[in-house]
Amino acid sequence: MTETVKYFASLLARVEPRLATRCRAVYDPEQDANPPGMVLSELSIAALQQQDYQKAIGLLERARSRMPESPMILNNLAYAYLQAETSSPDRALLLVDQAIRIANQQGISNTDFSQFLHTRGTALMQLNRLDEARGAFLEALVGRPENIEIIESLVKCCEGSDELQAEVF
Repeated sequence: MTETVKYFASLLARVEPRLATRCRAVYDPEQDANPPGMVLSELSIAALQQQDYQKAIGLLERARSRMPESPMILNNLAYAYLQAETSSPDRALLLVDQAIRIANQQGISNTDFSQFLHTRGTALMQLNRLDEARGAFLEALVGRPENIEIIESLVKCCEGSDELQAEVF
């Protein structure tokens, strides 16, 4: 069975719960001692959605070892480190900056790039580098101008600031 089929079986099991049993009959990643990086990445999305950040980190670190040049895996790992009980914004910033460098070389979509900038802004905000965080959030809005999460992050970043930036509002 190809890695692509394994990935799509894992994806379909996550997004269509009514088909999960059938998908796992074709391919069950829990029974695979060495699942492909794409499958590990897919499993991590379910963990992120369940807010099980430690599980997501474990899956994403394994996926990263198999696919070290995947900007999406690097970004999702950075996000998980930011959301984990013991947040690690320094590590997250290194990971998302690596994702951005690779993404620039690969030419990814504005939507994906916007996600990376949002993650970067969140890391910078946790590091109390608020001016840089605001800039990352504003740049993220270029790719997804109506994204509520980015707007909320930007407002949160500006809270308590004496100056409301005209370009924001």
